[in-house]
Amino acid sequence: RPKDIYSWRDRDSEFCITGLDHSKLYEVKLKPGLTAGRNGFVTELDKTLTSKVKTPDVTPSIKLDSAKTILSNSKNAVIPLEYINLDEIEVTLHRIDLASLPSYSSVLQILDGGDISSLDNFWADLIAKKTIKVESNLNELQSINLNFSDVIAPNTSGLFVATFDSPTLDASYWQNRPTQWFSISDASVQIFKGLNTTDVLIKSFKNAESIQNASIQVLAKNNRTLFEGSTDTNGRAQISNALISGTGGFAPEFIIVTSEEAGTSILKVSSLNEKPRFLHGGEIKDQATDVYLTSDRDTYRAGDAVNVFGVARELNLDPIADRELSLKLINRNDDVIARSEIVSDPHGAFAERFQLKPNT
Repeated sequence: RPKDIYSWRDRDSEFCITGLDHSKLYEVKLKPGLTAGRNGFVTELDKTLTSKVKTPDVTPSIKLDSAKTILSNSKNAVIPLEYINLDEIEVTLHRIDLASLPSYSSVLQILDGGDISSLDNFWADLIAKKTIKVESNLNELQSINLNFSDVIAPNTSGLFVATFDSPTLDASYWQNRPTQWFSISDASVQIFKGLNTTDVLIKSFKNAESIQNASIQVLAKNNRTLFEGSTDTNGRAQISNALISGTGGFAPEFIIVTSEEAGTSILKVSSLNEKPRFLHGGEIKDQATDVYLTSDRDTYRAGDAVNVFGVARELNLDPIADRELSLKLINRNDDVIARSEIVSDPHGAFAERFQLKPNT
């Protein structure tokens, strides 16, 4: 590609060879008889042309999984990162001002240089900014884990964003930077929307126990507070759907949960009216109950452990407590490879662990 906006390239005069190794010297020979044509003019090579060229190094880069918001604690705020052909990485960490969250349009998005500059001026506190030296072998992908625990005060919670850069990348002001959002909290958030009310269930990540007296705030896109309340002894708060059924600027945007013991969790709500995937095909729901089931991963290999968690509810969102349930683990051939009989807890929740055999 052109090196700058003043350069240009003539694709019609290019000769391209693919499948070569990086950083390697090659001798290229063009044999007699090779023809080339342009705008009706055709010419044929009448002698061998030989040249030596060296392929470029792998383009320097920093890679991380920006699609995942890491939930952590202040003692183990670790971000896995991959890089190639870099010997130093500039790391910047910000803590977002929760009061201005609804007005900040770039939350949970990949940030460019301009976005990072506006963080300092409007939306966040700068926690740390430093350059780290890293080992680098030419054209080899390297992996490191960056631990931010030494710059985040103990028992600190909130929403953080880490951005990465390097002089070697030579990124312009408006180019995206590798970005990782993460939240430090022990409060998990589950939302169940019924016909008239929406239930918010708050539990601890550590022990799955209910978190009572947690403050819950629902904010609209226009920064208006749609709901404020707290969880009961079962870690449950119930919201009238009339309060959160607005559209446009009055539509729900964020649910913020704050607990003195568990910290702060922020959930961006795109829509509370999404149907389960199986209902999009027009199937009829025969039972007056809902069972929500999830697993800890999307893909498993032989010998792995499959951890599942679920919640059973009536259509009015009342928990189906102390109910006997049968769990089946079925492979792609529709064979039942594991089965478990369990009982839901007082909140309708249940969990199980299936250990796959090495030859499964």
